[in-house]
Amino acid sequence: MKKLKKIFVVLLILICLSVFSFSVNAQTTYSDIPVESYTYWENVGAKGRKPVYTQQTHYVKNVLSSQNLNIPELEGLIDVYADTKQDIYLLDGDNSRLVIVDNKYKVKSDITEIKSEGKNYTFKGARNVYVHSDGKIFISDTENKRVLICNQKGELLDILTVPESNLIPEDFQYLPICVSVDSTGYIYVLCNGSYYGAILYTPEYEFSGFYGANKVKQSVTQALTQMINRLFVNNTKKSLSESVLPYCFIDICIDNENFVYTATGFTEVSQMQGQVKKLNPGKGANIMNSESVNFADDGSNWSYNAGKMLRQDISSIDVDDNGYVYCLDRTYGRIYIYDGQCSLVTAFGGGISEGEQQGVFKGASSLTLCGSDVLVCDSEKKTVTIFGLTDFGKNILTARALTLKGKYEESFDIWQNVIKIDNNCQLAYKGLARAYLAKGEYETAIKYAKQGYDRDTYDIAFGKVRNAFISRNFSWILTFGIILIISLLVLMVISMRKNVRLFKNQKLKLLFDMLVHPFDTFGIIKDKNLGSVTIGAVLIVLFYIVTVMADICGGFSFTYIDFAEYNSLFVLLRSVGIVVLWIVCNKAVTTLMDGKGKTKDIFVVTSYSLLPAIFGKLVYIIFSNILLSTEAEFLSIFQVAMVCYTLLLLLIGTIKIHDYSMGRFLGTSILTLVGMCIVVFLIVMVFMLSQQFVGFLATLFLEMF
Repeated sequence: MKKLKKIFVVLLILICLSVFSFSVNAQTTYSDIPVESYTYWENVGAKGRKPVYTQQTHYVKNVLSSQNLNIPELEGLIDVYADTKQDIYLLDGDNSRLVIVDNKYKVKSDITEIKSEGKNYTFKGARNVYVHSDGKIFISDTENKRVLICNQKGELLDILTVPESNLIPEDFQYLPICVSVDSTGYIYVLCNGSYYGAILYTPEYEFSGFYGANKVKQSVTQALTQMINRLFVNNTKKSLSESVLPYCFIDICIDNENFVYTATGFTEVSQMQGQVKKLNPGKGANIMNSESVNFADDGSNWSYNAGKMLRQDISSIDVDDNGYVYCLDRTYGRIYIYDGQCSLVTAFGGGISEGEQQGVFKGASSLTLCGSDVLVCDSEKKTVTIFGLTDFGKNILTARALTLKGKYEESFDIWQNVIKIDNNCQLAYKGLARAYLAKGEYETAIKYAKQGYDRDTYDIAFGKVRNAFISRNFSWILTFGIILIISLLVLMVISMRKNVRLFKNQKLKLLFDMLVHPFDTFGIIKDKNLGSVTIGAVLIVLFYIVTVMADICGGFSFTYIDFAEYNSLFVLLRSVGIVVLWIVCNKAVTTLMDGKGKTKDIFVVTSYSLLPAIFGKLVYIIFSNILLSTEAEFLSIFQVAMVCYTLLLLLIGTIKIHDYSMGRFLGTSILTLVGMCIVVFLIVMVFMLSQQFVGFLATLFLEMF
């Protein structure tokens, strides 16, 4: 019994220790919550970028709520801000509350009204809080149409209202939604619905004018429509016309060099680019190469809200001392981190209005930085999630900052560690390529530049290697070139004097005579029936082969294919398929239009005309592996010339075999193209209907059995 008692006591102690250990772990589970991270590889494939998962860059460090802060419920939590002392400001706009939390997550004060000698001010309906480095608090009191400026004790310092100026339109609505102040004291205020940019105040709170503004973006169709309407204007069109206004800025922040960053927010799908801008302090011009960059994810989501399309909405931004821009997508609840060159470093978060677990969101409303931590306010969950950096995330941000500053050798070891942990990091390959380039190891730089799809670094390194090769072998290259030219000249002279025929086969000879004398050659092929179906079939096969080779064997600086998704079957359809479709549709149309050419004649003319295109692709394969992207003008011009030559041969051959005039040729060609479109449409429709029918049969089978 004594032994049993001892065993029981030991077990009881172990159970107590286990419970205590579990309770301790339960209090620190934030660091164990997985936060899925991903990024985009740039310059990959036809789409331009490709999403890939990465190692975890951030983790949930803490979650602030009224429960763990031991304060009354934050019913209208709308915004969060962290000052230079890393104090956190929680704005409850619906209840006129500003809760200040220190860096140890303890409440310092709870401001419910701004005190003044004559009158106290509440700020119910406020949407934004900003704290300057000097401790001044700016509250965007939106519903009351003012900006309240107070100190840390909640004592009123000043009020900004709508300025009195001729620059302010009569119908202007002063509804401040965001404030930011630069190091010189200039104040930038964004107003809801303002198309004129930010309102700029001097350090003395005087109106200085409007700063920055988005420009109206128009598609080609919209621009043509507007031009036509201006040319043929009337009173009816004037009455029905609508003014096209630019999108408004929705958030603003300023870096340590006084450059101003703006977020445009919700845009149409066709204009989902350039949502973030970096404006210079003076003129407000965008100096960031961001106009062609989509700062959110590609595409739209139709899976939620009964098929209603969800589009990205970059609603909040912040910038750190290294120039990294942090963007919050309010629709999807995702955080994106971009560097100064608009390259995505990482993305994390999520929720799409249904995020219950920690690390995702139901109603992400604002974002701010607190040192290296990222704070995200969720107005639906009434919480502020604090994301900390993992070691992997610290390495990427540190190494990328060093690379952008030109400190390649300092970043080398860090990038090596990043590659060991995650070999899917494109920025690491780019960083290592630059580091090896700085060391003068150009061959290795080329290797890493290819792996990271870094064509700029590749061009520099390849140019160095190519120039070194030419310098070492210049005498041999010059000698070989002279001998080759002399040999070709001698061969031409001998063949002309002795009337030597390079091709004894008459049909093969006609193929090459066509390049110089197309009218005569196609006439002979038509009249004497000397066209070869075999040669034509070989040319079509060659056209397909060189098209594939141009994709996979072209120079790195000129090819943008993704080998993981490359499918030669699609190349077959867009090369051989188009040729065959032209032959079939042209025969059908010309039969109705009194064309005299037979199916064989159309096949021969079409396939023979491909010879310049085949030659052009062969030249492209060779020279794209020799030239740099900056030397591509010759190659582009030559490619266009070969395509035009192919079309010219097709025009001449079609006119000859059908005995058409130019007008009838153009008419039948247009009808042929229309017929091709109809055939493609019918094929797609049959494929879709067949797919649906098979799905119906599968569903029927499952329900019956």
